Order: sequence, then structure tokens, then C-alpha cells
Amino acid sequence: MERLDEKIAALERARRQARKETRKGEPGNGVRLLSLEEMRMGIREGRLFLPGKGELVFETLVCFPERIPLIFPEGLYTVRQEAEDAVILANGEENVGQTLVHLPSDMERLDMEEWADRIKRGMKASGFYADILRKECLEFLDYVSYRTPSKDGWVYNILYRIRKTDWRVTGARSCSMNMVPWPAW
Repeated sequence: MERLDEKIAALERARRQARKETRKGEPGNGVRLLSLEEMRMGIREGRLFLPGKGELVFETLVCFPERIPLIFPEGLYTVRQEAEDAVILANGEENVGQTLVHLPSDMERLDMEEWADRIKRGMKASGFYADILRKECLEFLDYVSYRTPSKDGWVYNILYRIRKTDWRVTGARSCSMNMVPWPAW
């Protein structure tokens, strides 16, 4: 029962923090919000100026025989591990991480609902709550974004699978509440 009370309290803290963060970025609070297209253009060009934050410069790492581009802010990750079949990027101080994995065989071809349900059930089996935020099928990529509560607020996650020629590349990104969630979450 005590564990359930702790989870409920963590959810409430995270909800209050999310509301507070949302108010900070609302128009009229002196912060200009970029459109999704402005962000995409800046990332494609390798530089993005964030009002009130400064300029971000992006690095691109091309991975695996499929030549998958992994794009991330330069200097963000303090830990970088590359192998033939995986890339792991992390920054413990910023509580952010990113992985890309090349599987030895095709992954199971679940539809979006089955995949999101499997993520939610897997988190629950591990003792975690997953709040699914968005599911999307794009031309060559599917993704599910979700958040989980922690003692410090929400942890935002995005899991994706790339299916251009086969179903062998999957990846994930995560960040805690002290980082701004990625666009379109």
C-alpha cells in the first residue's frame, strides 16, 4: 500500500510540475515559441536558434548498412558507445539518453495498437506505469511516445522502429522533466 501511495504522490508532483512548465512556455510570458517546421528546418541545416536559450548545433552520426542518420545536439552526450550493431548516447547530468540498435533478424511485425499495448504491459510487468502520449506511423518509421512518473517528475520516452527495407532497426530516446521534451510529443 505504501508503494502505491508513493506512486500516486509522484504522479501528483509530476502533474503539478508539468502544469508549471506549460505555463512558462505560454505565449504572453515573453517566450517566442518556434513552429514545428521552423525546428525541422533548423535541424536539417545543422543549427537551430532557440529564443531565450541560444543556438544549438547538431551532429549527425550515420549508422549501420541501412545508413540511418542519428541526429543530436553537439556536446549533449557525455557518454558515447558505438558498436557494429548498437549506438548508445547518454548524459547522466541532464538525464537524457538515446539508443539505436540493429537487430540480427526482423522484429515481430505488430500493428501500432499491439505494439503500444505490449510496451504498456511490459512496463507494468516491471512495476512501472506508462502513459501513452502518441502513436504514429510515418512512411518508413513508426513511433510510440509515452511518459512514466519518477520521484523527480515525468520521464519522457519515445520508442521507434525503422522499416524502410526490413524490420531490423529500432531505437529509443528518453529525458526527464528537467529537459524540454522533444517536439511533437
